Amino acid sequence: MLIEKYRKTIEACRFCPMCKVVCTVGNITKNEANYPRGKALILFTILKKMREFDEDIVERIYQCAICGLCKDWCISDYDIPELIMAARADIVNSGKIPSRVLKIYENIRKTENPYAMVNDEKISAVLDKEIRETGKRAKILYFIGDTAFSHPEIFEATIKIFNYTGIDFTILPKKNRGVELLYQLGFRKEAKRLAKENAEVINEADAEVLVTSDADEYLAFKREYPRLGASLNPDIKIMHITEYINLLLQKNKLSFSRKINKSVTYHDPSSLGRYLGIHEPPREVIKAIPGIEFKGMKWNRSRARSCGASGGLLFTNPEIAAKAAENIIDEATEIGAEIVVTASPLCRQSVGDCKKLRNSSIEVYDIAELIVKAF
Repeated sequence: MLIEKYRKTIEACRFCPMCKVVCTVGNITKNEANYPRGKALILFTILKKMREFDEDIVERIYQCAICGLCKDWCISDYDIPELIMAARADIVNSGKIPSRVLKIYENIRKTENPYAMVNDEKISAVLDKEIRETGKRAKILYFIGDTAFSHPEIFEATIKIFNYTGIDFTILPKKNRGVELLYQLGFRKEAKRLAKENAEVINEADAEVLVTSDADEYLAFKREYPRLGASLNPDIKIMHITEYINLLLQKNKLSFSRKINKSVTYHDPSSLGRYLGIHEPPREVIKAIPGIEFKGMKWNRSRARSCGASGGLLFTNPEIAAKAAENIIDEATEIGAEIVVTASPLCRQSVGDCKKLRNSSIEVYDIAELIVKAF
């Protein structure tokens, strides 16, 4: 079993409650089995062959945001998120996949996205306009990710930014989305297949820089592709859109002509902030927009709360994810922010949906949407 690799983590964490205070799911459900210690105890019984993966255990393993707060809080650096992903892979290999998790897998296989949506005519027209013929090199290769399906306004805003700055770019014509989501849900073979297909197309494009708006796919490029043996050309620089825009600002290739006279806070996506350490570029971009009063969250950077979008939780347990997003709206309200900005389409969706349910006056944007308002 894959969890055998994490025996030390299991044996240590089953006795320790220290990260309980920051557990996203545990502090929402108040179920001891949902805290890292509870999950370690459960997996200890699996290792010792005292139990097998049954319906209840599988439910607990998928009730996790894999947000990484527990690891960041841990003084001994035990990696519960890696353990949970290994356990999920063991569940998939055992064939005991919950129906709602299997549905996500089937959606990605059939439609290349977890929403089971296909491009409408408007989206297709935008994409077709920017995709170049094979063999015609562009400096920037833009990888959209699931944004085209969840929030097309994000990729449209990103294209406006490229066009506004005169950037030579194209959009990846073939895009296998969902590599990170598949990996986190335990479907490693499918994640490997998609990652290798993507790597081949990206390498053939021969671009200088690969840019993506999708924080989860960015994490996949940085972490999962090497794990899965999907080799990207080392000469291609991989950047999140916030890093690239910040670079444009530093080189005076991007400027703003309109003021946004509002107080703005930033929500750090787990995949971008906690896992990859990209905290300052988004903040620097936001602060560069005239008129903005920036207000920092109390829980920020590597200690930022999860909005419930990560680890597949938004799809497998949307009711828990909604509660996690409420924490973000509440914190933003507490500090007096009028706008919450994030740099992940899934976070944008999670926090934005919560804002609607709460009838909150707070506005929620992806960072690309905010930027084009200042042009």
